[in-house]
Parts: sequence; C-alpha cells; structure tokens
Amino acid sequence: MFFSKLNKVQNFQYFLITFLFLTNSIFSQDNSDEILAKVGDLVITKSEFENRLYFTPHQGIEDKNSTDGIKKELLYTLIAEKLWANEALKTGMDTLSSVITAKSVIEKMFVRDELYKVEVTDKINFTSEELNEAQERFLKDLDVYVFFTTIEKEAIELKKLIRNTNINNVLSKIDTSKVQFKKMNIAFGDLAKSTEDILYKLNINEFSKPIKMETGWNVFYLNNFIQKENNAVNDIQDGTKIILKILSERKEQTNYDKFHKEFFTNKKIDADGKTFNLIVDELTKIFSSKIKEGNTFVDKTGKEKIIFDSYDLKLFEKEIGLNKLEKDFLIFSPNPIKLLSFMNELSFSSFIVPASNLDSIKIKLHLFLKDYIKYELLAREGYNRGLEKSQNVTEWVKIWYENFLFQAIKNEYFNNSNKLLNYSEIKDYIAEEKTNTIEGEEIFNKFISSTIELSDKFKYKINEKLFSQIEQGNINLFVIHNLGFGGSIPAVPSSPPFIEWQIEKEKRISKNSN
Repeated sequence: MFFSKLNKVQNFQYFLITFLFLTNSIFSQDNSDEILAKVGDLVITKSEFENRLYFTPHQGIEDKNSTDGIKKELLYTLIAEKLWANEALKTGMDTLSSVITAKSVIEKMFVRDELYKVEVTDKINFTSEELNEAQERFLKDLDVYVFFTTIEKEAIELKKLIRNTNINNVLSKIDTSKVQFKKMNIAFGDLAKSTEDILYKLNINEFSKPIKMETGWNVFYLNNFIQKENNAVNDIQDGTKIILKILSERKEQTNYDKFHKEFFTNKKIDADGKTFNLIVDELTKIFSSKIKEGNTFVDKTGKEKIIFDSYDLKLFEKEIGLNKLEKDFLIFSPNPIKLLSFMNELSFSSFIVPASNLDSIKIKLHLFLKDYIKYELLAREGYNRGLEKSQNVTEWVKIWYENFLFQAIKNEYFNNSNKLLNYSEIKDYIAEEKTNTIEGEEIFNKFISSTIELSDKFKYKINEKLFSQIEQGNINLFVIHNLGFGGSIPAVPSSPPFIEWQIEKEKRISKNSN
C-alpha cells in the first residue's frame, strides 16, 4: 500500500450495517424518560420502545399505511415479554446460573462501555487553533506523487536521487521493481495526523523526507494545491460536519491510546497452565463427539463449524467434577476467577471452531482468554468507579436482563430445558412453533392462552397518549453496538413479533360481552 490511513478505534459507538453514522446520544437514556406501559412490576419506557422500534428490522416498514400496525405489533410483543419476565421472577428463574451469567456478562459489557465514554469520548475537545488548522487544510487538497518501497535502503537512495532534480527526471530513473509510485489527490483526514503535518508544510515542487509506514517507506512530492470553493450554506455545513468528524476520530484515537497505555502498564494476570490444558483436552473430546454425531452447523461462508453450547457445558461440568470447577483459574487479586465462572462465560460468548481443525481449539481459547482478561480488568476498573450505578448502564442492563428472563422462561416452556442463554444464538421458538407440526401449533396456541392468563394475573396499562405521539420513522436497519475497548452486541434485544395473544384476548372479550 502507498500509505497508511489513520487507524480508527472500533468504536464510534454505534455502527449500522448500511454505514450510517450515528452519535452516541441516540442511545442515551433520558433521565426524565416517560413510562409508556406498566406491566406488573416492570415497565416499558418510551426510549426502550423507540430503540426497539427504530433499530431492528420490521417487515412492511416501507408501507406508510402499515406503520401504526408495526407500532402496535411491537408494543404487544414487548408487553408479552414483560408479562413472562414477571412470571420468571415470581417462579425464581432469576436464580438460574444461566440467567445470572447472562446478566453479569451484559453488565460488564456496559460498565466498560461507560468507562470508555468517561475516559475517551467525553474527553474529546478541540482548541481554536486546531479548528482553524483543520478548516484551512479541509479547503486545500494535495495533488501529490507518492513513492513507496519496502526497503529502507531504497528509500535512502530515493532521497538522494530526488534531492536536486525535478519530478520528470525522478520518474524516468525509478526502478519500478523496487519502488512503486502513483499520482493521487489527498484530502484532509486521509492520512495520519503526523504524515499530514509533513505534507501540508511542503512547498509546491518539494519532496518530503522518507516517512516510515507500517509496511515500508513513503516519499511524497507535492505537485500542487487544489483549492476548494465552499460558498453555499450547505457546503459550509457539510464541510463543518466532516471537519468535526475527522477531529473527533483523531481525538478519540489519541485519548484511547493514552488511557490504554497508562491503564495496562505493569498489569499482568496469570492463568493456571494445567487448568488451561485441561480445558483444551475436554473441549477436544466434546467437539470430537459432536462431529461424530453430526452436531455441527454451516456458517455463511459454507464452512462447517462447532459451537460450545449449554449442553456441552453440562457435559464439561460432569466430566471435570466440582472440586476442579471451583479451582482458581485466573489469578486476579482480589477475587480470582474460578474455572466454573470462566466456563459459564465461555458458553455464553459463542466459542466456535472449524470442524475440520480441532487443533485450533488451543489457539482460539488463548485468543479468547487474552480478550477476556483485558475486558475483565476494564470492567473491574469501572466497578471500582461505581459505573455500574450510572443511569446509562442500569437502564440498558434492565432492558437486556428482562429480555433474558423472557427468553429463559420461553425456552423452558417450549423446550422444557434450562438452556444457557446466548444473545447471538437465541432461538425463536415462537416463530418455529407457529409453522411446524400440528403438535407445534397446539403448543403455540397454549402459549397464547398462557400469555392471556399472565395478562390477567399481572395486569398492564398503556399510556395511549404517549404511544400516539411516537413516530414510526422510516429507519429499518439492524444495528450493532460496538462496545468501548472492543466487542459488540446487537443494539437492542430482538424477539419475533407476538401480537396473537392480544388479538385472541380481544376476541374473547368481545365474545363474552355479546
């Protein structure tokens, strides 16, 4: 490559699959958030409803005539979730290890996300000098030749060659087997700030010194400046947005690098080597059995994969025994991580390996462990600062936790099992049972009746005025929340539409009133 662009940290906080840029404020919880519906002891806030409405795909959203129907469908789907979450709490499902693990993992995610906000994004600011410099550079693109070589010696020789000659002579003498070159335009923000500082200080017809890049050496020749004309109001507004976005990205990267260096210096967490090898051996056995049983799946690229799921976790626990499961695996001080706790989180986090290469288990587990330790250190820092009590964290944990309770009791209802919840692998049992066998249809109808019974048991009340004020909008995107310091989850929980229970309830009320 001819030059290295600014290495962006993975967290302008929310990244849409259509590459639509959104600011963090869209997902911020409002201190004065209004209650849209009260369902038993739980509530649906206006912001939760809007986030679920705007940032998950809905069929028919393009049809303006269907928007009220989509709003109503989502509202009663969420009410059903809260009804079953109430029942899950009443029946003690919040004490299941799967639910406890799910809540713990999600809370840690949002705690370190909040830490990122405090240490990185909240510290983004610019001086007037930086803004003026950025504006000047934005209005002046660079017409350059860029020379690239992977060999430092060639860069030095190139510097000697170009010292006292013009560009045409240089081009005619270049050995293209050793040095590549290309003519191109460079705009403000295209390059790293350090490289940009060098180029914008060049005079026309001047060569830069050799500049070290990740993959080699660059030398630039400034052919000309290309002045932009921004006269229209829209041009000025658009230019300002671009300038602020670039400056924000750079400040974010700078703040991230500073905090990361200071925080992780002299931090070292040891893992018990024997326990690590024990995990690898047991996973190899479990995955080998899954291959023999055909218990694999094919990913989007057509490759056969194996996932460590809740059933495998039970096998692991049974094989290892309680004594080893209670052994300290990761030596944090205080509060080391026990093997059982680590394996619970491994199961929740979708540990996947190729079926064709079980030898990769050790490498994949090592990489997972590296990230796990990093995230655990950051989460603990967040807890030390009390960030788990911040409104943004508590609100998002509440939303996800109540959805996990619903998923847990729904899974038990349809599958009669206590599966470890996994936000990336949650099965839509309702959707499956709707269209499967006659027996499945009977189970689904029973689920409808059970939901109606819960609505009578826990009661619910909708703020109709507030509901009517919520606009559908035309956003129909699946949104990913890229977490601060790494990792990602869906921006909001997702459940298949479930309004049938309300339709049936209205039919029964109408029939009884006649």
